[in-house]
Amino acid sequence: TRRLQEFIRLMSVKCTMSNDPVCGSNGQTYSNKCTYCRLSKVSSNLRSSSVTAL
Repeated sequence: TRRLQEFIRLMSVKCTMSNDPVCGSNGQTYSNKCTYCRLSKVSSNLRSSSVTAL
């Protein structure tokens, strides 16, 4: 399905290991902006809610 293809595409994105923390509206801290963007997009594809950076 299209959602599965998008999930696979997002999970294939490679992020650096840099430590520049980003806080999400879900209370979770991500190691950097790339990780935040990748995981928040994957998360929003799996459910209807989305996460925003604070």
